[in-house]
Amino acid sequence: MVAESGVEPVRIHPEQIGHTKARIAVLGNGLAGLAAADYLQRDGYHVNIFGTPRSPLPADFHYLQHNQIEPAWRFPFQWYPRASDLDLGDPKIMAIVKASATALMELRKDNRYDTLGGKYSSLRLVDKFDLMGDGQEIPPDLKNLFKNVGGMEVEEFDVPRCEAAEILGVTHGYHFRTMAVNGSYLVSALERRFLNNHGWYDYKTIESLDQLKGKFDVVLDCMGLAAKKLFPDLPLYPVKGVELLFPYAGLDYIASAGPAIIATRPGTTKTVVSALALPPGEFQSNEPTDEEETKTIRMIDAMVAIPGVFPRLLKDEWNSVKHRAEWAERTDDIQNKVVRVSAMRPGADKFIVSASREGDMVVAHSNGWRGEGMVAFGAPSVLEAEIKTLLNLR
Repeated sequence: MVAESGVEPVRIHPEQIGHTKARIAVLGNGLAGLAAADYLQRDGYHVNIFGTPRSPLPADFHYLQHNQIEPAWRFPFQWYPRASDLDLGDPKIMAIVKASATALMELRKDNRYDTLGGKYSSLRLVDKFDLMGDGQEIPPDLKNLFKNVGGMEVEEFDVPRCEAAEILGVTHGYHFRTMAVNGSYLVSALERRFLNNHGWYDYKTIESLDQLKGKFDVVLDCMGLAAKKLFPDLPLYPVKGVELLFPYAGLDYIASAGPAIIATRPGTTKTVVSALALPPGEFQSNEPTDEEETKTIRMIDAMVAIPGVFPRLLKDEWNSVKHRAEWAERTDDIQNKVVRVSAMRPGADKFIVSASREGDMVVAHSNGWRGEGMVAFGAPSVLEAEIKTLLNLR
């Protein structure tokens, strides 16, 4: 898969790893989970996907979280609740609309979209150019735009995910795009391709974390904030686009920070990978208490403060979003766990902190939101290399 930057991600093939028979589970059927599972299954892994209950089709977790889409065209973040409210003269908005329209029209060409039972009936709305769903005429400029991109003769738009989320509610505006129409989801090319490879994975619904105990070598946690809805007592604290998962229910979670993480607990063989598809922004669910937020911020501060681990740009980014907390004074515990840092590839602006042989913590972080980060955004070789390392710790 060639990323939108035109750069082919470096790949590590299954025969180089020797662990294609590893038992892998993906929690969550949103874009993050589908992306991570897609990379793995295309490299020969068999993946078990655990979708979230009450999600009839693969969809972005924002639908589960907000569920505010009405017959009129509504977006999860509500800044532009109707198509007629879009400022089509704003180049930034138009770039996002064009990028989204491109993905929709690509999907429209593919008659295999009904892999899971023809759920994507709202494609008919695209054909009619009645995206409002309530009989209102879509603005002529937008209608013409959708017609014009039907041939896929469009330029690529370098739209940061955060801008996409904040402007249109298209929560993956750069690489994987999802658009909500009349309460249904039109899925991106990534989701469509993944669904069409249905022979590569088993799809189940996760009702309890007990379903995972002792059954998998690798667990990819891609539920995002849906985890908070499914498991209310799971201590998950979203802070300005960063989430932490703490040990829960005997599974091998360990303190971990997004947007993408691999974590393993000492003395175990299981690995937990979190590929969060979160835009930076305000709290995404129930706002944590001051105490919880302070605890979370202090932990991240402690990791960022470790000399040589994170580049200055990442430190500046984190410092720009944290609030109501001072720098953590004690970093010994985390310093003892983090042992090295490596770039995903030369010149990349993504960095990963890898686990020691004792198997304590792996934290990956992208200092940008432009689509080619860890796991869900185009660097499967890093994920596979870390899985290889951690599986070899048995």
